[in-house]
Formats: sequence, structure tokens, C-alpha cells
Amino acid sequence: MPLFSRYLMIITILLSTAALAQDQVVQLDTGQQVILHNNFTWEYLSADESSHLDRPATLSIPLNSKNRQVRVVPGETMSLLQLTRSGLDLLLANPEYQSNQLVITTNLTNQGTASIIRAVIEYRIMDAENKVLDSGRQVVWQSIKRLSSSYLRAGTIETGNQLKFNVPKKDQYWLEASIDEVEVR
Repeated sequence: MPLFSRYLMIITILLSTAALAQDQVVQLDTGQQVILHNNFTWEYLSADESSHLDRPATLSIPLNSKNRQVRVVPGETMSLLQLTRSGLDLLLANPEYQSNQLVITTNLTNQGTASIIRAVIEYRIMDAENKVLDSGRQVVWQSIKRLSSSYLRAGTIETGNQLKFNVPKKDQYWLEASIDEVEVR
């Protein structure tokens, strides 16, 4: 094989490998778009990010989530915040105001290798003036002791406990949250 052909083949392999390593945008059956990162994480694609699809996406789910703050508007059906800790991905979504409480749904994905038996978040809810309305800890996943079928198994996705906050009704809130505890078995 001539030397030029070998170099051409090596360059072709390197270029195709680099193309495969870039982030990919996928549209779900619901119409929402997500970015699949080459580090096996994903995130929802927002409307302002979709205008920049000509360049590679640089956002990703943080490996060690600290407190993250997000604006919460009751009635908006959208994902608010995704937190990650110890192989647990926690998605907070679809805030509503019901029966004098702010209610947020949770979805959990176990990306780890061990079963999760308990997960707790620490939170602060603030108003538009940054006044703390509620703070504390809430359990988002709790299995039944010694009932292995209730564990959040590795590689599974489940709906977690709803987060309920006793706060006065407002047009918007600020939520600061982090995963405080993940207990595995």
C-alpha cells in the first residue's frame, strides 16, 4: 500500500472519530429536543439554545452539583432543574400551585450500579425579592425496608415523591436545591 494511501486512511479515521464524539440533538416523541452529550449525560434543549445548533453544545449536567437556583413559574409545564449526585439524576418539573402549596413533580434516574433506597434534597424557596419563604429537606425517594422490589434499581427511571412547599401564592418563585443524601444498597 503506498504511503499516501496510508496517510489518507489514517486522516479519514481520525476525522470520522472526531465527528462521532460531538454532542447530538434528538427530538423526543413529545416534540421536546434533548442534547445527548458524549459523556453519557443529557439535557433538555431550550428555545434560545436551538438557534446555536451550528456550533457544538458546551452545556452538560454537572458531575458534582452544588446548590443551583432556578426561577419557578406555577402552571408552566416544563423542566426546571436537573441535579446529579452519586449516580442519581433528579429532574424537577411541572410546578403547580394547589391547595395553598407549591407542588413540583420529580423524576429519578439511577445511573449508578447500586440500588438507591433513599434520596433527599435540601431546598430554599424565595420570592422575587430573595426573601426566604420556606427551606428544609424533603425525601424524593424512599423504598420500603427489606422490600427489594421497591428499590430504585440501577438503570431505571421512576417518578419520585412530589415536592410540596407551604408558601403563599406568587406569580413566580426562586428555588435553590441540591441533592443532600443518597443512600444505596
